[in-house]
Amino acid sequence: MSSILSIILVIVMAFSSMAGMTAGIEDTVSFDAKISADVQTVMAMSGDSAAADSEETQQIAKVAGDIVEALTLKGVATKDTAELDLIAGEKDVVLSIGVKNDENGTTVASSLLSSDVIFISAETLQQLEQQMQSGSSVPDMAVLQQLQGLDKEQIEKDSEEFKEKLKQALEAKKGEAETGTFSVDGLSFTARARVDMTYAEFSELFLTLAKELAGKDSLKPLFQATGSDVEAEIDKAIEELKKQTESDWPEQFDLTVYTDADNCAYYVCDMAQKPKTEYAKEERMHLGLGTVDGLDLVNAERVQGDEKINAAYAGAQGGAFKLSYAAAGSGTDMEVDAEMSETGNLDATCLIKSATPNAKFTLHTEPADGERTGFEVALYAGDSAAPMISVKGSVGKGGEVLSVYEGETLNVIPIETLMNDSDGTVASQLQMKLIAGLLKAITTVTKNVPEDTAKWITTQVQQMMNPSTNE
Repeated sequence: MSSILSIILVIVMAFSSMAGMTAGIEDTVSFDAKISADVQTVMAMSGDSAAADSEETQQIAKVAGDIVEALTLKGVATKDTAELDLIAGEKDVVLSIGVKNDENGTTVASSLLSSDVIFISAETLQQLEQQMQSGSSVPDMAVLQQLQGLDKEQIEKDSEEFKEKLKQALEAKKGEAETGTFSVDGLSFTARARVDMTYAEFSELFLTLAKELAGKDSLKPLFQATGSDVEAEIDKAIEELKKQTESDWPEQFDLTVYTDADNCAYYVCDMAQKPKTEYAKEERMHLGLGTVDGLDLVNAERVQGDEKINAAYAGAQGGAFKLSYAAAGSGTDMEVDAEMSETGNLDATCLIKSATPNAKFTLHTEPADGERTGFEVALYAGDSAAPMISVKGSVGKGGEVLSVYEGETLNVIPIETLMNDSDGTVASQLQMKLIAGLLKAITTVTKNVPEDTAKWITTQVQQMMNPSTNE
């Protein structure tokens, strides 16, 4: 297969797969993203410091920074189209790749190929998808379309029913309450009572209620999309549970219900298992959950040998989430903090502490104009106050399609013509157009960067096109 055909096939498959994703779109949706980068720091972290300080490397870093600063990435999709555009300055198109779907098949076009567009029939597209997905883990793009059928309100009601039934079952097995002052997970309570259940009894109760929840109509689109027979899997787990003996259970299994003066209930489960083999590690797990003072609370900890994971959530309509991971002797710890306001604003931070420079990732979202959400993600290196890479933009309804696949002068090339191009004539013609398109894209970039950077780019391109001038 020729290199140009390989490139074309990758583009065709990548963009034609959007057909399933856009079929359920009623309104135009889009995103825009502006990237900023400290290129010199990026290059320094990927190589030795001496090379990073060289004059040549600093020149390349400046050029790369100027190019990144000039570009904006945009994407837009309608029911029948999807498109990605790389824009320089305000509106100069550097690169545009688009797909258009109809009852006959899919048309893929790019600004790099000028007036040539590739057409692939629905039958051929299906055959190519089957070939590419055979033996791979590539997901069916129709999954996202099926997930659009989820009834979130009904799922929430069914989940509340599950929690209420579980709560009632635990209350029915609750022993005599002990009064006093009790503290757990940083909370204070006035009474506690042990739930008289073994590990096996609780596991079977939980699995039985989970099977009932999995059978709800509200969740069927989810399981159909993933191809999972959850009810059958739960039945198998219950059968395996029934085969276990007491020696297979955790050595410690305690269920306790804590209550406060307002009768708010907080359920705590503690389990522990000592190593049963030479290579096994001691395991401990703690889980606390309930609703206290109007807040839904979850506190969890799992310890396996030297590894410890902690997770905590507190919220109502919004909420705060914390996660930490530590492994003694590994030299690497991780902390995640996320908070969502009642209006849907999200602030999240992920900090990775290691022997090498620390790394921090942040995400912030907030309402933008119209039915859109503004976002900003950033990556920090070490203890720097300035991000190494940041992406800022918006996503939501609205947007404009450039329609690179429309026009009276388009030359439609069926994909079969490329695949059966034994002498390489069609591929060669496309390759020439691709080279011309790349040169045009470079020229567009040079119009939108500082003069010294434009001159450096032009010189490099001329040397590549005429290598004899370097001798």
